[in-house]
Amino acid sequence: MGEDVIRKNKFGQLSYCKDCGLFHLTFSNILIELSEIELRAFHIVVKEIDIEYWNNNSINQNCIRIFPINTSQKNLVLVFDYHELEALRELVMVSNIKRKEFISFSDIDYDINLN
Repeated sequence: MGEDVIRKNKFGQLSYCKDCGLFHLTFSNILIELSEIELRAFHIVVKEIDIEYWNNNSINQNCIRIFPINTSQKNLVLVFDYHELEALRELVMVSNIKRKEFISFSDIDYDINLN
């Protein structure tokens, strides 16, 4: 297959398939296939999420994932926590965070026994 990885982080990656002409955004357990126009639109949606608004929204007090992204399917909304949202922004190139080639121990969110 002719697939090139464009960006990658601990949550997933954005790649481009030369054979089908689509971008593949894998993020945790989500796979989204996007044309170039759809990727540009998704970029804008992710970029324009109002972090302050959703942090201060009282309906989100007991929720872990509070940042929503509506989809074209009426009954499907993708929700992210702050770290996931920043990682998603990094993948679709809307974040100012510098991409890391390697993750550190602090990036791993489960217990590691070094014995």
